Amino acid sequence: MSKRGAGIAFLCGNKMLLLKRSGKVSNSHTWSPPGGFVEKGETDLDAAIRESDEEILNLPKRYVITGEYEFRHPDMKYTMYVAQILKPFNPKLNWENEDYKWVELSQLGKYRLHPRFAQGMEKIKEMSHAIS
Repeated sequence: MSKRGAGIAFLCGNKMLLLKRSGKVSNSHTWSPPGGFVEKGETDLDAAIRESDEEILNLPKRYVITGEYEFRHPDMKYTMYVAQILKPFNPKLNWENEDYKWVELSQLGKYRLHPRFAQGMEKIKEMSHAIS
């Protein structure tokens, strides 16, 4: 397994920021938190922050990482960090995404989720209660 990826699930209360992937990327028109591949020399957390900053363009200045989970797919290891923020923000999206929504955790299953993100959705819901 040579590929690694990482992302950040931003949570505000019981809502999570989801981005809708554009038609220009793999798994197009699915929803997921920001994330992507880990580059050579990066830690998973460094990659998660860089990828989030690239996709959102106005990453919140204050957030607290309250958890992480790792899952393995036959061709990739992916680390998702969970970050709590105090109030929702309006991301400015780059070309990789065409829309965003703040979605209640109980409603995540109603969206066409990125397949790898869907695998870890229950873990994120558990970690959403790490800080109240």
